[in-house]
Amino acid sequence: MIKQQLFIEKYDWHLTVLYKANKDISTVVEALWFIKCPYGIATQAIQTIIAKRNNGFCFTNNLIKSTLIGISETDSDEQLVNTVVHEVKHMQSHICSYYNIDERSEEAAYLIGDTVEELYKVFKYELEQS
Repeated sequence: MIKQQLFIEKYDWHLTVLYKANKDISTVVEALWFIKCPYGIATQAIQTIIAKRNNGFCFTNNLIKSTLIGISETDSDEQLVNTVVHEVKHMQSHICSYYNIDERSEEAAYLIGDTVEELYKVFKYELEQS
């Protein structure tokens, strides 16, 4: 499993992404605990990661301005990119809701694009290995 941490300065927001999260469930549990994810939601996230490939989850704690994304193994490079962007979109919705930003705005679009660009610096390694 690869763990990537990103600080989105403009929003004072922390993002942690766990790639191939199904390979290290104990780290997923620890990360969910650290972000203060409620037990029921944490259980659901863990079951999602264990049960399926090409899957992910996103949990945000607005009180600490922090998001955790978990991504399971994928069957293809395209599916990895799809899952990363899908989960970052959830994070974008959470940040936009917190700051009352229109999700259809350029600001919201830049949030997704800039975040995925930064994440790519790590997940491209996964693409190169496949």
